[in-house]
Amino acid sequence: MTDILDRKEAVISLWPEFAEAIVSGKKTVEFRRRIPLPALSARIWIYAMRPVKSVIGFAYLEAIVQGDVNTLWRQYGCQTFLSEQQYRDCLEGIEKATAFLLRDHQRIRSVNLDQLKEIRPNFQPPQSLTWLRKEETQKLVSLASQVE
Repeated sequence: MTDILDRKEAVISLWPEFAEAIVSGKKTVEFRRRIPLPALSARIWIYAMRPVKSVIGFAYLEAIVQGDVNTLWRQYGCQTFLSEQQYRDCLEGIEKATAFLLRDHQRIRSVNLDQLKEIRPNFQPPQSLTWLRKEETQKLVSLASQVE
């Protein structure tokens, strides 16, 4: 397996309700405190944390906006599927944040944690974001497209 990472395929972890909101298109902006930046048009695979513990879909990164926490809320708050209090709690203690503007969401056949460990033996749901290698992406796509 090659170690080349091109920042075009990544997995992020979200609470199940927010993961579901992204793959259903209700949530089109994801805020992060501090995160390595993917390439524009990167495919962001959506991992729903406990109790789901599966990749349930993906969306493409349309834009990355970094800025003041208050300004980002005013611009994008209505697209986040968050209350303002949830937003403030999540970003408490920081002045700058990053907004991922997402497009072309798609639900997939769920790929559970055990299957993810077949793709990458030491896979752990990422704290913020983890990159996928080309070979890992190919395996994930294959698992996600299998007929149940």
